[in-house]
Amino acid sequence: MKNGLSEAQLDDAIFDKWLKKRADLAPENFLNKYHLVEAEYYRIKGNDNKAAAFYGKAIEGAKTNRFIHEEAMANEVAAKFYAGKKELAKARNHMGRAKHCYANGVPWQR
Repeated sequence: MKNGLSEAQLDDAIFDKWLKKRADLAPENFLNKYHLVEAEYYRIKGNDNKAAAFYGKAIEGAKTNRFIHEEAMANEVAAKFYAGKKELAKARNHMGRAKHCYANGVPWQR
């Protein structure tokens, strides 16, 4: 333990700082990834409102910057989040969007 943190917590803090720096420097490439990590952090901490907001930001950022595979992944993770909260309509919506991205978003097939 260092500074009251376990090795895993310290690794997480270092990664979070690394990713945040990249998101600040190149938001079009990294911000959606940072938002997805934040969404998962808040999901684990039990802050559903912040988790939902960050899932939305991750999805929109990936979509805006045409990272279709990352948009699909963020939608899939959001679907699992909503399914766990018994919000099945939202879960189905996000899973449908994920499937659409996975099926139609392979750049070399366009």
